[in-house]
Amino acid sequence: MREQRGARQVLAALGRGEYFGEMALFADGKRNATVRVCTAMDVLIIPKADFNKLRQSAPAFGNVFGELAKRRETARSPLPELGVPRE
Repeated sequence: MREQRGARQVLAALGRGEYFGEMALFADGKRNATVRVCTAMDVLIIPKADFNKLRQSAPAFGNVFGELAKRRETARSPLPELGVPRE
């Protein structure tokens, strides 16, 4: 969810096994969205420094997440099935 000029905008709806927050791992800026849950969930938190160590020790791991982050950045539009207008 993102808030712009006081209006909240749904960016995505995630299901079991999906993840979020990878954009913050690759950027040097602040996070760009807020996550809100509808049901209880377990969350694995990976600090940026630990993620970077993992990327260095297993470059393929970092490459996969880097590619996924690029795809999300390119898409950057809310889900049309939620009735949220595109930016």
